[in-house]
Amino acid sequence: MQEYAQALMSKKGREEIVHKLKELVNSDGWKIISLYLNQQRDGLQLEMDDINKDMNMDQLQKIRIRLYYIKDLLAMPETFIKDLSEMSDDQEVPSDIY
Repeated sequence: MQEYAQALMSKKGREEIVHKLKELVNSDGWKIISLYLNQQRDGLQLEMDDINKDMNMDQLQKIRIRLYYIKDLLAMPETFIKDLSEMSDDQEVPSDIY
C-alpha cells in the first residue's frame, strides 16, 4: 500500500497506476465481477420496480442503497483513471483520498 501511496505523488507514478487500472478493467477477473454486479443491479431494479410486491420504505431504501454502491463499484476503476489522468504535473494527491 505504501508503494502506491508514494507512486501517487509523481506524474510517472500516477501514469503507472493508470496503466495498472486499465489492465484491471481489461482483465477477465474484472469482467466476471462486472457481470456479477450487473446481474445483481438488474435483479434489484426489477425487485424495486415490481408494483405487485408489497415493500415498505425501509426495504425500498435498502435496495436503493445497494444499487448506489453497485453503481459506484462498477464505475470506480474508470473514475480513478479519469481523476489521475487529469491531474497536473505539480498537483499533489491528498494521501487520504485514494
